[in-house]
Amino acid sequence: IIDGERVQVNQRMTYKAVLVENAPNLAVLFGYTNASWTLKIDLACDYIVRLLRHMQQNGHNKFVPNSIATDGDTAIKQSDTVMGALSAGYIRRAEDVLPKQGDRYPWHVTNNYLSDIIMLKYQRIEDKWLKFSK
Repeated sequence: IIDGERVQVNQRMTYKAVLVENAPNLAVLFGYTNASWTLKIDLACDYIVRLLRHMQQNGHNKFVPNSIATDGDTAIKQSDTVMGALSAGYIRRAEDVLPKQGDRYPWHVTNNYLSDIIMLKYQRIEDKWLKFSK
């Protein structure tokens, strides 16, 4: 619930497959479907710690991933959830509660460990999609 309104996570995309679109300070964790689940969880946790440190160092208390970038670029929500095109029964039953993917980086889930290492551990925290405030 944000400002008295229930957040419909299934109507939103994930930013870097970790943060929820237009939801202040909200992260969700999903592992890999094609490798060890915990590999992705470990990267996501490292990213969250980096994000929180960045916020503390810069005096921010809020982040909001926005699908409309500061340069006007817009990510478009796709029908695939963060689990991709998997058709297992347990995934299909959960489709109505899982967040969606976007049509471009960093809104599209790669399920690629090497790409995610670069994105989550080494790329700058601030970019055109992530808004910070005090």
